[in-house]
Amino acid sequence: MIGGMRSSPTAGFYAAICIFALVGSGLGKAGTVIAMDTPPDPDKAVAAEYQRVQDSGTAEAYALFIERHPDHPLAAEARKMLERLSAK
Repeated sequence: MIGGMRSSPTAGFYAAICIFALVGSGLGKAGTVIAMDTPPDPDKAVAAEYQRVQDSGTAEAYALFIERHPDHPLAAEARKMLERLSAK
């Protein structure tokens, strides 16, 4: 955790945007708070993408998911499904 935020590429990007919004844009004056939306949860986004892959049910969709997220826990499940589809 960094400053109360989970450490992730998205969190770092979010922090950089906040700093720009407060300092770089010239809008942030002393005592001014600029409200920003919370960035999306990367794990939820990957899970939603995997659901779309399952809905498509194609070997190509599973292969693309594995290529895009090789180290994600759902990639292991995608590899099993790809193997089953390839065996047909």
